[in-house]
Amino acid sequence: MKRCLAICCAALLTACSTFPWPPGQADATYWIKAGAARPASHVESLLAYAEYVRGLSAAESAREHERQRLAFAARDRSDFVRLQYVLLLSTAAGPGRDLPRARQLLEPLLKDDSHDIELRRLAAHLHAAAGELLDAERRSRDEQRRANDEQRRAADLDQKLEALKSIEQRMIQRSSPEKPR
Repeated sequence: MKRCLAICCAALLTACSTFPWPPGQADATYWIKAGAARPASHVESLLAYAEYVRGLSAAESAREHERQRLAFAARDRSDFVRLQYVLLLSTAAGPGRDLPRARQLLEPLLKDDSHDIELRRLAAHLHAAAGELLDAERRSRDEQRRANDEQRRAADLDQKLEALKSIEQRMIQRSSPEKPR
């Protein structure tokens, strides 16, 4: 009896391990490091995905963008897939980063209460964080623009000062009597 129970449990565990997690994705945990524990929730899996995305090379990031774009374009996309795409858009470095698009993709999750509460909480956090990053980037661009304007004005003033010095030197040379030889 115990042996039969052990065999049934082993068969059940084997069968469960073949089911995709999260539902609807065949290779759903490719971002989890080999030997790492399987995430206990969608949120833990998404956090592992964000860590995975941060370590991608430019070529790998481009492939991942295409993979996520196609997954998001599917008709049966889930909130999990939406959040994966958002994490990729907001975490990836280089040309793949698109914070305004990431914020836009989060809005449906924030407006509708029928979504998983944990995923909604993560979406709210990501929405706020993306907004803060956009504000910081805008302030940085504004400061850089002001610094460039100040450098340009300083260069213009230096040029004008040099021109005035040159005029002054010519005036001094003209007004001084020539020395006899």
